[in-house]
Amino acid sequence: MSASSPLRKAEMKIALEIPESEKEKLIVALRDGDSELKKLLSPPTSSLVRDLHDGKSCWPKQRNPQQTIENICCGLHLVTRKLAKRYANRAGLTINDEYDVQDLVGALLAVEFTDIRCEEWSPSYAGGASRFDFLLKPEKTVLEIKMTRDGLGAKDLGEQLVIDIARYRAHPDCKTLICFAYDPTGRIPNPCGIENDLNGLHGEVSVRVIISPKGV
Repeated sequence: MSASSPLRKAEMKIALEIPESEKEKLIVALRDGDSELKKLLSPPTSSLVRDLHDGKSCWPKQRNPQQTIENICCGLHLVTRKLAKRYANRAGLTINDEYDVQDLVGALLAVEFTDIRCEEWSPSYAGGASRFDFLLKPEKTVLEIKMTRDGLGAKDLGEQLVIDIARYRAHPDCKTLICFAYDPTGRIPNPCGIENDLNGLHGEVSVRVIISPKGV
């Protein structure tokens, strides 16, 4: 049997994903094409299969969801700098506005999550309604993205975040709210102050505000 055969590939996958105690059973079931295979997978023994059955959107090697999102947000400026300077003088990929930030963050989220819902309607607040950027429904997490610009400095950003937090407290799928403000030109003089004022538990929603980069 060649090393590239489907059965061999399946056995290699098992070696990586199945607990030691179950490997031999499943390999035998694959080789024999026997109904034991179905029995072993229902209830599933593989952590990967079990997660899929439970509706979780995480890939197997994913860290804590909030830590993963924070890493993406805090590392975004480094990513944009890398994209701005490309090999052989090719045109750089630049971030010009909030929509560009949303697109880039969405692409990075797709590496770590499989169920990403964009711009779901949020509950109305103070007579109005808005849409947020990303809902990770299995994780009960909302990610709201902003980018500082003329007219969106520290005061306006703080006011918007307060309104966002009040609105999302009413959303049934929001147990964690992460508000990411991308500040590439350093318009926010005291980002840690805004973060410390707003981070924490607001009702039943855990709020994490991230302003990055800092000290530009």
